[in-house]
Amino acid sequence: AKPSAPCTPASLPPKVYTTCAVVGSAPSMAHLYQGGEIDSHDAVFRTNAHALVATTGTKTTVRVAANAKQLGAARRRDDGAQNLVPAASRCVPPGNLVRQRDRVACVPAQLLDAIYADSGVRFGAHILSTGGLAIGLALHSCASVALYGFGGLQSYDHVLRDRHHDWRAEAAWIRRLVAEHRVADRTDRGVHLLRCESVALLDHVEAQYQGKP
Repeated sequence: AKPSAPCTPASLPPKVYTTCAVVGSAPSMAHLYQGGEIDSHDAVFRTNAHALVATTGTKTTVRVAANAKQLGAARRRDDGAQNLVPAASRCVPPGNLVRQRDRVACVPAQLLDAIYADSGVRFGAHILSTGGLAIGLALHSCASVALYGFGGLQSYDHVLRDRHHDWRAEAAWIRRLVAEHRVADRTDRGVHLLRCESVALLDHVEAQYQGKP
């Protein structure tokens, strides 16, 4: 295996942007054509290495991922966007996978801890989804935050595989952020995991896990 390289702590001063968009990966993004609205924000936060198309916009200010591998070719691309992954001390196996040639910086542990505390997700028991981490970073960096593409679960398979995420805690967090006017919901079908079918799906998944290791 290739050796990991030290990950430079990112410089993330608070409230440097006026308006920010955080782009999720809900299936509805494929037909909403909100790209122009998304790109009109001062900064755009995206997750992993999703393709940039007309429906989702082409502007990227910050990419957020659980590890450098999830950034794909963007991990070494000099395109003006900031690539962020968790600090090594706040990663789960296999770590943040940052290599010497990567253009990737780490979110400082102190800021990560503050985001986890706000979200209600307990690090060690669960980890924030990449979308959740992007929301937390935007709240730190932006005066105004709008969410796009956070409607419902991405897929049943995603929930089954990613049992390390606490979807219920994240749903409650985002519901609170909307109620407190800390974020604006620009998703057509409501905020991440808040619809009845999403809650029913979570109940079904939990039932499937009963009695399983």
